[in-house]
Amino acid sequence: MGSGLLPTKRYSGSRQRLPDLRLELLCSQGRWLPCRFVGTIVSGTESGFYVVGSNNKLDNDLSINGSGAGFNIVGSYNSVVNSLSSGGGAGFQVTGPGIGNTFTNDVASGNQVGFNIFAPADISAVALIGNWEAGIAIRTGGQATVRNSNIFGNGTVQPSNCGIENYSGTAATASKIYWGARTGPGPDPADAVCDYNGSTTTVPSIQATPRTNISFSPKRHKRPKGRCSVRFGDPHRGPAG
Repeated sequence: MGSGLLPTKRYSGSRQRLPDLRLELLCSQGRWLPCRFVGTIVSGTESGFYVVGSNNKLDNDLSINGSGAGFNIVGSYNSVVNSLSSGGGAGFQVTGPGIGNTFTNDVASGNQVGFNIFAPADISAVALIGNWEAGIAIRTGGQATVRNSNIFGNGTVQPSNCGIENYSGTAATASKIYWGARTGPGPDPADAVCDYNGSTTTVPSIQATPRTNISFSPKRHKRPKGRCSVRFGDPHRGPAG
């Protein structure tokens, strides 16, 4: 990662207060093997988790109060499950190139945008509630399949009322979503689907009532599995999200 970083240190997983830094989980790069972080809490004024690599898993992690992305995923076949991001610029972000990244049973609330998608992502059983711009923003290069989720109360500051904003110019699918009303996406109290740049977001089915099986229940902190390098980085260098 070059200059601007302190020496690499091994990380056992617990709590980190990062006043002006981000926590970089550098996995699956060269000699590094896939790793798993469970029960890790990051708070501070910049980005949270910046994961580079493939086949890594973040489980039951928490990122709060960062101006960048709470979880910024760069690579392929990574998974983020049972995790929560609040008070960030983006709750969860996928940055290309990469494929096969999945998000399951995650919660994004009180961020500028719940999910910021710049590469393919599969999103299921998530709760995206009360994010200022939108629940999900699909950017150029992004592709998204979303299902079995709660998306409502978003677009409060714009005010756009957009549960999903699709800027990608491609197709996206959102199925079995509770949009804030029994009738599906639309005006308040529901969230809307907002397509731009020739994009098309298909809603083949809706969920008439909120899903109740989506929650964040912190686990006891555990030591991460696998070999993983963690660095405390300069927030002004690189794609902090």
